[in-house]
Amino acid sequence: TDFTNFLQMRGLRTGLDAVDKLLATEAAQIKGFPLKQVTTTRFSFGGNDMTSTTTSTVRNVRQVRVAPEMFAVPAGYARTGNPVEKMFGAR
Repeated sequence: TDFTNFLQMRGLRTGLDAVDKLLATEAAQIKGFPLKQVTTTRFSFGGNDMTSTTTSTVRNVRQVRVAPEMFAVPAGYARTGNPVEKMFGAR
């Protein structure tokens, strides 16, 4: 399978209208397979301006078969609430 970051996922929804609109706009502009990607996110929360920059670099690309069992949820793991909703106080 091909590597995909969250901005390249088609149909990704967070439940926050402003974020979903941004994701839809950005995802539509991404074509191909990035070998290096720099993502800068800026937002204001509680009167504080915040900036986060992430750099992703792809090296040693190879195609391999992965057993479906590798994607099974490990025993003892439990589903948790959406951290974005918790951060913004949504329910």
